[in-house]
Amino acid sequence: MRKIFAVFISLIVVVTVAACGNTTPSTISQNNNQINSDVGRLQSAEPLPRLLDSADLRIQNYYYTAESDPNKIWYLETLAMTGSVEASYTIRGPVENVSYQVTNPQQQICNGGSSGDRNCDTVGLAEPNGIYPGNSDDHIAILVSGGILRFEGDYQTSDQPFTIHTPSILTVNASAPISPTNTANAIGGKIPPRG
Repeated sequence: MRKIFAVFISLIVVVTVAACGNTTPSTISQNNNQINSDVGRLQSAEPLPRLLDSADLRIQNYYYTAESDPNKIWYLETLAMTGSVEASYTIRGPVENVSYQVTNPQQQICNGGSSGDRNCDTVGLAEPNGIYPGNSDDHIAILVSGGILRFEGDYQTSDQPFTIHTPSILTVNASAPISPTNTANAIGGKIPPRG
Protein backbone atom coordinates (compact mmCIF):
# COMPACT_ATOMS: atom_id res chain seq x y z
CA MET A 1 0.00 0.00 0.00
CA ARG A 2 2.86 2.38 0.86
CA LYS A 3 4.54 1.70 -2.50
CA ILE A 4 1.32 2.48 -4.39
CA PHE A 5 0.85 5.69 -2.39
CA ALA A 6 4.50 6.74 -3.04
CA VAL A 7 4.13 6.05 -6.77
CA PHE A 8 0.87 8.03 -6.84
CA ILE A 9 2.49 11.05 -5.09
CA SER A 10 5.51 10.86 -7.41
CA LEU A 11 3.22 10.81 -10.43
CA ILE A 12 1.35 13.91 -9.17
CA VAL A 13 4.65 15.76 -8.62
CA VAL A 14 5.96 14.85 -12.09
CA VAL A 15 2.70 15.90 -13.79
CA THR A 16 2.60 19.17 -11.82
CA VAL A 17 6.22 20.05 -12.63
CA ALA A 18 5.72 19.20 -16.31
CA ALA A 19 2.52 21.23 -16.45
CA CYS A 20 4.12 24.24 -14.78
CA GLY A 21 7.19 24.03 -16.99
CA ASN A 22 5.16 23.88 -20.21
CA THR A 23 2.27 26.27 -19.56
CA THR A 24 4.00 29.15 -17.77
CA PRO A 25 6.24 30.29 -20.64
CA SER A 26 3.48 29.79 -23.22
CA THR A 27 1.01 31.72 -21.03
CA ILE A 28 3.54 34.54 -20.62
CA SER A 29 4.25 34.49 -24.37
CA GLN A 30 0.53 34.57 -25.15
CA ASN A 31 0.01 37.51 -22.78
CA ASN A 32 2.99 39.39 -24.30
CA ASN A 33 1.73 38.76 -27.82
CA GLN A 34 -1.78 39.92 -26.87
CA ILE A 35 -0.47 43.12 -25.27
CA ASN A 36 1.81 43.86 -28.24
CA SER A 37 -1.12 43.28 -30.59
CA ASP A 38 -3.30 45.66 -28.55
CA VAL A 39 -0.61 48.36 -28.53
CA GLY A 40 -0.08 48.00 -32.28
CA ARG A 41 -3.82 48.29 -32.96
CA LEU A 42 -4.15 51.34 -30.68
CA GLN A 43 -1.13 53.07 -32.26
CA SER A 44 -2.69 52.50 -35.70
CA ALA A 45 -5.93 54.09 -34.49
CA GLU A 46 -4.12 56.91 -32.65
CA PRO A 47 -0.69 57.34 -34.25
CA LEU A 48 1.92 59.14 -32.22
CA PRO A 49 3.04 62.50 -33.60
CA ARG A 50 6.52 62.79 -35.10
CA LEU A 51 8.13 65.17 -32.63
CA LEU A 52 10.46 67.86 -33.97
CA ASP A 53 11.77 68.91 -30.56
CA SER A 54 11.54 67.83 -26.92
CA ALA A 55 11.28 70.22 -23.99
CA ASP A 56 11.81 67.23 -21.69
CA LEU A 57 15.09 66.32 -23.40
CA ARG A 58 16.18 69.98 -23.41
CA ILE A 59 15.59 70.21 -19.64
CA GLN A 60 17.61 67.01 -19.15
CA ASN A 61 20.38 68.53 -21.31
CA TYR A 62 20.41 71.70 -19.18
CA TYR A 63 20.49 69.57 -16.03
CA TYR A 64 23.33 67.27 -17.12
CA THR A 65 25.31 70.19 -18.52
CA ALA A 66 25.04 72.05 -15.20
CA GLU A 67 25.92 68.92 -13.24
CA SER A 68 28.98 68.27 -15.42
CA ASP A 69 30.66 71.36 -13.94
CA PRO A 70 32.19 70.28 -10.60
CA ASN A 71 32.79 73.95 -9.68
CA LYS A 72 29.27 75.23 -10.39
CA ILE A 73 27.78 76.89 -7.32
CA TRP A 74 24.43 75.55 -6.11
CA TYR A 75 22.27 76.66 -3.20
CA LEU A 76 20.96 73.89 -0.96
CA GLU A 77 18.15 74.11 1.53
CA THR A 78 17.50 71.11 3.76
CA LEU A 79 13.90 70.90 4.89
CA ALA A 80 12.36 69.75 8.15
CA MET A 81 9.38 67.40 8.06
CA THR A 82 7.17 70.42 8.65
CA GLY A 83 8.45 71.97 5.41
CA SER A 84 10.38 74.73 7.14
CA VAL A 85 14.02 75.33 6.23
CA GLU A 86 16.32 73.32 8.43
CA ALA A 87 19.57 74.73 7.07
CA SER A 88 20.95 76.69 4.12
CA TYR A 89 24.21 75.79 2.37
CA THR A 90 26.22 77.01 -0.59
CA ILE A 91 27.68 73.98 -2.32
CA ARG A 92 30.02 73.28 -5.21
CA GLY A 93 28.60 70.70 -7.67
CA PRO A 94 25.36 68.75 -7.33
CA VAL A 95 23.88 66.83 -4.41
CA GLU A 96 24.53 63.10 -4.68
CA ASN A 97 22.53 60.27 -3.20
CA VAL A 98 24.90 58.14 -1.10
CA SER A 99 23.63 55.01 -2.82
CA TYR A 100 24.68 56.23 -6.30
CA GLN A 101 27.41 54.00 -7.66
CA VAL A 102 30.19 54.29 -10.21
CA THR A 103 29.99 50.58 -11.00
CA ASN A 104 27.00 48.60 -12.22
CA PRO A 105 25.21 47.21 -9.15
CA GLN A 106 23.59 44.44 -11.21
CA GLN A 107 24.94 41.62 -13.30
CA GLN A 108 22.94 39.97 -16.04
CA ILE A 109 21.87 36.51 -15.02
CA CYS A 110 20.22 34.21 -17.55
CA ASN A 111 18.79 30.81 -16.71
CA GLY A 112 17.65 28.40 -19.39
CA GLY A 113 13.91 27.88 -19.20
CA SER A 114 11.76 25.15 -20.63
CA SER A 115 11.02 25.09 -24.36
CA GLY A 116 14.25 26.97 -25.05
CA ASP A 117 13.03 30.18 -23.35
CA ARG A 118 15.65 32.20 -21.50
CA ASN A 119 14.88 33.97 -18.26
CA CYS A 120 17.16 37.01 -17.94
CA ASP A 121 17.33 39.79 -15.39
CA THR A 122 17.64 43.33 -16.73
CA VAL A 123 21.08 44.91 -16.48
CA GLY A 124 20.98 48.40 -14.99
CA LEU A 125 22.23 51.22 -17.22
CA ALA A 126 24.29 54.20 -16.15
CA GLU A 127 22.87 57.70 -16.43
CA PRO A 128 24.51 60.02 -18.98
CA ASN A 129 26.66 61.39 -16.15
CA GLY A 130 28.24 57.94 -15.61
CA ILE A 131 26.47 57.18 -12.33
CA TYR A 132 24.25 54.19 -11.60
CA PRO A 133 21.33 55.62 -9.61
CA GLY A 134 20.33 54.32 -6.21
CA ASN A 135 17.73 55.18 -3.64
CA SER A 136 18.60 56.27 -0.12
CA ASP A 137 17.49 58.99 2.30
CA ASP A 138 21.15 60.01 2.78
CA HIS A 139 22.82 62.55 0.48
CA ILE A 140 26.29 64.07 0.05
CA ALA A 141 27.19 67.61 -0.99
CA ILE A 142 30.49 69.50 -1.09
CA LEU A 143 30.39 72.87 0.68
CA VAL A 144 32.16 75.79 -1.02
CA SER A 145 34.58 75.70 1.92
CA GLY A 146 35.60 72.20 0.79
CA GLY A 147 33.82 70.42 3.61
CA ILE A 148 31.80 67.29 2.89
CA LEU A 149 28.17 67.49 4.03
CA ARG A 150 26.22 64.28 4.52
CA PHE A 151 22.58 64.77 5.33
CA GLU A 152 19.32 62.87 5.39
CA GLY A 153 15.87 63.88 4.30
CA ASP A 154 14.15 66.36 2.04
CA TYR A 155 15.95 69.21 0.33
CA GLN A 156 15.79 71.69 -2.52
CA THR A 157 18.59 73.00 -4.71
CA SER A 158 18.85 75.81 -7.22
CA ASP A 159 21.63 77.56 -9.09
CA GLN A 160 20.03 80.81 -7.95
CA PRO A 161 19.98 81.88 -4.27
CA PHE A 162 16.77 81.23 -2.36
CA THR A 163 14.89 83.93 -0.49
CA ILE A 164 14.15 82.50 2.95
CA HIS A 165 11.49 84.11 5.11
CA THR A 166 12.05 82.02 8.26
CA PRO A 167 15.28 81.50 10.20
CA SER A 168 17.20 78.26 9.65
CA ILE A 169 17.18 75.72 12.46
CA LEU A 170 20.81 74.62 11.85
CA THR A 171 23.97 76.51 10.92
CA VAL A 172 27.46 75.43 9.93
CA ASN A 173 30.27 76.75 12.12
CA ALA A 174 32.32 78.33 9.34
CA SER A 175 35.11 79.34 11.78
CA ALA A 176 35.82 75.73 12.82
CA PRO A 177 39.03 74.32 11.31
CA ILE A 178 38.59 71.79 8.53
CA SER A 179 40.48 68.55 9.03
CA PRO A 180 42.48 67.40 6.00
CA THR A 181 41.62 64.15 4.24
CA ASN A 182 44.41 61.58 4.35
CA THR A 183 45.01 60.51 0.74
CA ALA A 184 47.50 57.78 1.68
CA ASN A 185 44.71 55.18 1.64
CA ALA A 186 43.42 55.89 -1.89
CA ILE A 187 45.42 55.85 -5.11
CA GLY A 188 44.07 58.55 -7.39
CA GLY A 189 41.62 59.83 -4.78
CA LYS A 190 40.00 63.25 -5.12
CA ILE A 191 39.80 65.99 -2.51
CA PRO A 192 37.22 68.80 -2.82
CA PRO A 193 38.81 72.21 -3.46
CA ARG A 194 39.05 74.48 -0.42
CA GLY A 195 37.73 78.03 -0.49
